[in-house]
Amino acid sequence: MKRIIPYGITVFFVMIFLASFSQVAGQIDSLQRILNTAKEDTVKVELLNALAASYLNRNAQQAVFYANKSHDLALQLHDKAGVARALNNLGMAYENMGKYDIAMQKYFESLKIKEEIGNIPGLVSTYNNIGLIYDIEGNFDEALLYYQKSYDVALKVKDESGLANATLNIGVIHMEKGENELAVRCFRKSLALAQKIQNRKCELNAINNIGLYYQYTGKPDSALLQYDLAIQIARSTADSLNLASAFNNTAVVLFNKGDLRSAITALNRAVAAAISVDAKPNLKNYYENLAELYDTLKDYKHAYYYHKLYAGLRDTLQNAEKLKRIAELQFAYDTEKKNKELEIIEKEKEVRREAEKNKQKLLILYLVAGVVLILLILLFLYGRFRLVKKQKIMIEEKNELVESKNKEITDSIFYARRIQRALLASDSLLQQHLPEYFVLNKPKDIVSGDFYWATTMRSESSDKESFCLAVADCTGHGVPGAFMSLLNISFLNQAVIEKKLSSPELVLDHVRTQIISALNPLGSGEETRDGMDAILCVFDFKGMWLRFSAANNPLWLIRNNELKEFGADKMPVGMYHGEQKPFSKQTLGLRKGDMIYLFTDGYADQFGGPKGKKFKYKKLQELLLEHHAKPMEEQRAILDATIEEWRSGLEQVDDILIIGIRV
Repeated sequence: MKRIIPYGITVFFVMIFLASFSQVAGQIDSLQRILNTAKEDTVKVELLNALAASYLNRNAQQAVFYANKSHDLALQLHDKAGVARALNNLGMAYENMGKYDIAMQKYFESLKIKEEIGNIPGLVSTYNNIGLIYDIEGNFDEALLYYQKSYDVALKVKDESGLANATLNIGVIHMEKGENELAVRCFRKSLALAQKIQNRKCELNAINNIGLYYQYTGKPDSALLQYDLAIQIARSTADSLNLASAFNNTAVVLFNKGDLRSAITALNRAVAAAISVDAKPNLKNYYENLAELYDTLKDYKHAYYYHKLYAGLRDTLQNAEKLKRIAELQFAYDTEKKNKELEIIEKEKEVRREAEKNKQKLLILYLVAGVVLILLILLFLYGRFRLVKKQKIMIEEKNELVESKNKEITDSIFYARRIQRALLASDSLLQQHLPEYFVLNKPKDIVSGDFYWATTMRSESSDKESFCLAVADCTGHGVPGAFMSLLNISFLNQAVIEKKLSSPELVLDHVRTQIISALNPLGSGEETRDGMDAILCVFDFKGMWLRFSAANNPLWLIRNNELKEFGADKMPVGMYHGEQKPFSKQTLGLRKGDMIYLFTDGYADQFGGPKGKKFKYKKLQELLLEHHAKPMEEQRAILDATIEEWRSGLEQVDDILIIGIRV
């Protein structure tokens, strides 16, 4: 059997890729020579920014290096415009490296300076870049808001390049939302503008996205033509990021057509391009695709190899938040280094003096410890039996104390579970008001952060009684999650029983206000993000309607053997970094035989199966569709048995809660 070495293939494509970009390297060399001979510092600021921009799609680390140098020099010259451009370049470099939190910080710093000095044309690119970060994070509403701001300013200042980019990105948001025809109109408008002003980068992006449109609408050959054109332009302009994207898109189409070997070749070229610019987010996706391709070919050795590369990059990118503070401290150090050199030298001397003192103390400690050790050895030899017996008694006493404390703690937690269960909706209450139902409640620990709560309510306008049912997932699990569940249950009782709120969206608004007030009081030095994801339903089985409000958790309805998902507001009931909008209310007419499912994320997020992957929502939907017509208790038993078989000995990662209701 022919042996394939994936890493060697990647190196081969990297060498070809680097050789094709010699022209751009020459341009960078020219900028470097001009920088070395430049006399004016203001000119050096512009040249350093130009070098940073040239490296953006080639070497993100070099881009950061030159952007930082430009930033520091512009600060010394009080050149705010130069500082703003350098911050914008830093943001783009960190974005390419997958450090989105740092990138967003740089963009907002740049935006603040541009607004302060009245640099209206400069707002076009910064608004667009902020939109890109929101787009990457999946916050499409915020992304669209900033893209539209970029478009409006570009239109005002007659910036055709900015118009082309903003139009392109607005089209991307339409495609993310499944509005393909709106998206392709934006892409073609952007392409026409880019070709008019000879903006090759924007032209390349538009062509790539038009290819995606053909791909998504079932026209693979048309998509391949667009990607081939994108590859030619990317090579001619040395745009490695878009070159990698075009090769990856080509690989996806080839995979769908069944040409797996050609797809692997295209993906290796995508990897080579991404490696050349250290584009870790792109590499993560390409490695995942390669793993899937080799898995399809049943080449499990190479599938495992690429899955390991993918997992490593995924973990690196997920740890970006932990590195944020380190990066900020490093930045502060670099910018203030010259002013603090004497202070640092003095501190180093003080550290050395302190280290010398500690060394002397340590030597004395060693001497004392040596003497004590000799004495202990002598005592041991003298009273060995007595000492061993005494130690044994002490160990037994300590073990008894530990066991006693453990029992006290465990008993306390079990008592807390009794309290928590007493606050949950009782079986008698559910049986009294629900036609048919089941509850699958599997806490990860003794106590749970997931809870279900119910009560009856009457609206102020009539005496008609409705049944209110909530399913919620509080921040955390175990004891912290249980504390949050008790707090949230009390707020729900306050909203419905004391405040007599009868509309579900008003109840969630009230609970959110109370959570923020309780956990983030005025004058507090800390801001918590605790709260809950929840869905709150108000049933009227006589009138056959359901009104509900959902925070991050959707509602599923199975009717006529079809499952329909009713989406949730993309925000929790608690502190949220985005705009604090009121929760929305949805109304659903009910029919006899409808199956309604309310749930938290624990079931879908459970790891297991032959590859140790998540169960996922799609598999849960298929399971419910297959068994929804069965009796409720049988459905609960099937769900329980399925998830236990799936995790097959692996640790339960989160609390699990599913409630099914048949109308």
